[in-house]
Amino acid sequence: MGNEYKRLPDAEMDIMNFIWESGKAVSSVEIQEGLKDIHEWSLAVILNLLARLTERGFVTAEKSGKYKLYSAVVNQDDYLQQESKTIIDRIFGGSVSKLICSLYNGKNLSNDDIASLKAFIDEKSTDAED
Repeated sequence: MGNEYKRLPDAEMDIMNFIWESGKAVSSVEIQEGLKDIHEWSLAVILNLLARLTERGFVTAEKSGKYKLYSAVVNQDDYLQQESKTIIDRIFGGSVSKLICSLYNGKNLSNDDIASLKAFIDEKSTDAED
């Protein structure tokens, strides 16, 4: 991971998620169209958010015809890993087990859920021994 990223506000996170899910460079119009079901943003609002993301180093803009195309600079997995760690540290005192207990406290876990958690723990235990 290496880089430390500033936490994104929800609006900027929605745009980043769209860009990440697109898997390609996208225009502001494509973003507006892709997010229209959750946001009724004008093009000016989207351009403002993209300018902030560019300034923060999350995206780059490249002129293509009459539009700029925006591409992710920050890797989604790296950002989500950092955000997850921040939440675990801040809310759960760095304890992953407290996080998992809070997620499943009072909920019935399926056998598949339990098997997945066991497999994850076994994998991490093996990694820690290496």
